[in-house]
Amino acid sequence: PPEIVGSALALQNAIGFAITMVSIAIGTRVIADWGNHVAWLLLPGPLLGLIGLWPLWRRKAVSTG
Repeated sequence: PPEIVGSALALQNAIGFAITMVSIAIGTRVIADWGNHVAWLLLPGPLLGLIGLWPLWRRKAVSTG
């Protein structure tokens, strides 16, 4: 329903913020223990995001081009 869109977006934002805080807390401990090379473990997330967005970019390029 349209009347709860704002609440849903606020909830989604709060969940994303909580996940980010946990990731930062865990990441700083792991890097302190295992070294900076552990940062490479973060690479799959952005790569999968880019791969997931690729069809949307192609569709937009085709519709505007």
